[in-house]
Amino acid sequence: MCADHEPQYDAGSTPMSITLQEALTLGEREWPTHVWTAKSTSFGDNLLVVRLYDPLYYGNDYHTNRFTERDELVAVEKEVYTRLEPLQGKIIPRSHGVFVAEIPAYAQYAARYVYAVVLDWMPGVDVRRIMAKNMGRDTCIPHKAAIINSVAKYFWEIVGMGVYLDASCDRNTVMQLESGAATLSFCHSATCPLRHRMYINEAFTDPKSLLSEVALKYTPRITLIDMMCARFLGPREQFLDEGAFDFKLCRNFVLSQWCSEWVFPFQDEIRQV
Repeated sequence: MCADHEPQYDAGSTPMSITLQEALTLGEREWPTHVWTAKSTSFGDNLLVVRLYDPLYYGNDYHTNRFTERDELVAVEKEVYTRLEPLQGKIIPRSHGVFVAEIPAYAQYAARYVYAVVLDWMPGVDVRRIMAKNMGRDTCIPHKAAIINSVAKYFWEIVGMGVYLDASCDRNTVMQLESGAATLSFCHSATCPLRHRMYINEAFTDPKSLLSEVALKYTPRITLIDMMCARFLGPREQFLDEGAFDFKLCRNFVLSQWCSEWVFPFQDEIRQV
């Protein structure tokens, strides 16, 4: 990546077409990215997610060069997916790589090239929306704990692969739901809205995986998204050893990051599950 000018096409690359469909986020963060659902014949019928890094929206007090700022964020996301390749398609989206896309000229803006990170769409709804209003208030403590505990275990596995996610929160946690699927026997609350709606994750069968060794009996089918905000650690393979797993430490970290109304007032109760 070049720090002082637009990205350029690789002369040996094969052009492809991606059609953007629905806008998911449009620069609502400190580091603006535009995220869309998309389709491309190059990836069959799969629904995709495309994150566009457009230098037009970058540049702040810390980075006077908007291209430097943009390039740093793209490099981080690319490295995260490289390090976490064994988890792609399981607890993080599958990455198809980083591409260069052209945005045509419009209004007073000239045509320009942007980086595009292309991922598979992961089904589900982010937990922040699931727990909106009365849903979060009425969901039973065992279900809340199951979500928090699962994210804590995933976080530990990710740290063991040298990645520390700075954006571990409910808006970056997607959970699959299906009405009428009675899958969780530990919830006996007649008023819990998730009693018959939470899928169970059976994706982890590798006996060497921490997730299959120490996972709860019932693990919600959860995907972690947004790999842009991360730091890289030294080799931590020993973290994958079940004996080194500090569950309370990981759960306390997740609880400290999740300040939503459906979590914060119930932290002590969640820790007891």
